[in-house]
Amino acid sequence: RLMRRKAFAPISGTIQQIYFREGEMVPAQRPVLSILPPGNMKIRFYVPETDLAKLAVGDEVRVACDNCAADLTAKIYYIATTAEYTPPVIYSPDERNKVVYLVQARPNKPASVRVGQPVSVFAHAPIPVATSR
Repeated sequence: RLMRRKAFAPISGTIQQIYFREGEMVPAQRPVLSILPPGNMKIRFYVPETDLAKLAVGDEVRVACDNCAADLTAKIYYIATTAEYTPPVIYSPDERNKVVYLVQARPNKPASVRVGQPVSVFAHAPIPVATSR
């Protein structure tokens, strides 16, 4: 009876987690593994408030990491409208650099980056973009 059963993945992508192994009992309607499609890979990084105006959705950034392709780039598709970290109530000029905004970009070669891998992001304009993953 098992030979008549077929297993298939609804999408192609990279296996991120295996929930059940060969020989284990799988309850009905439960996933056996999780798959990350290449189109869902994203790079998240933070930009200081002072440099936020220099970036826009659609801009391309250069991405560098250990053992990554030298020509790896990513296109920004999301810029947060609110700060990720808010300093204390008083906003002195010295404290403003602590306000950062989340930016997300899709890599041009998703298979070149792994989930959770630390990367460095460089904007084409001289912006000190924070390292993230």
